[in-house]
Amino acid sequence: MIAAEDYELHMANVGQAQANAELMRELFLTDPGKEGQRLLIAGCGPGQFLEVASPDYLLPHRCVFTDLSPAFIGQVQVRAASIGLDFEALVDDVEDSRLEPGFHAIILVLVLEHTQWQRTLTEMIRLQPKRLIVVIQRNPTEMATMVTPNRELPGTLKACAQGEKPRLLEPEELVSFLVGRGFVERRREVRDVADGKAMIGFVFEEQGEPHE
Repeated sequence: MIAAEDYELHMANVGQAQANAELMRELFLTDPGKEGQRLLIAGCGPGQFLEVASPDYLLPHRCVFTDLSPAFIGQVQVRAASIGLDFEALVDDVEDSRLEPGFHAIILVLVLEHTQWQRTLTEMIRLQPKRLIVVIQRNPTEMATMVTPNRELPGTLKACAQGEKPRLLEPEELVSFLVGRGFVERRREVRDVADGKAMIGFVFEEQGEPHE
């Protein structure tokens, strides 16, 4: 089990915590929707993004945070409560969710690399979002592993990484899958981070939704 402090230290060290939090905020504000919309931040981790970029854009909405880790969900609960969010925080599996359909937007940040991504997206589409906000990781062409070789990982993250084999997605692979299921790409943004990597953020919306 990964400790929240180890995960957050690593993400801060490689610049991904800030980049991802800023991408998430910027992409959501492409179309924040009316006040009181229901949002799902799936695979939310310990909620570091609530502290490293302003979470003000979430305040008008009803947020649902989910993760497989009870420890991460506990951390999110503390952070979300401290800033006055209207929220639920639940242990849930993105590949086999217990949630009921009906979300304005679903946000997935570095989740697909650690799951059977087609199954995850199929399950998220079942929840009937009007928009999907997805952030994936791009590595230099010569780097085959998700974690940079020879980069020292903190404590529990190092132990877990030895047994995990995440799979990076190609951007057009993601786009093709979602277009084939009734979504259209509306926006794409890139943020460079440490070790020659980049975070790529997308906004997808249902076909036929107005582009504002």
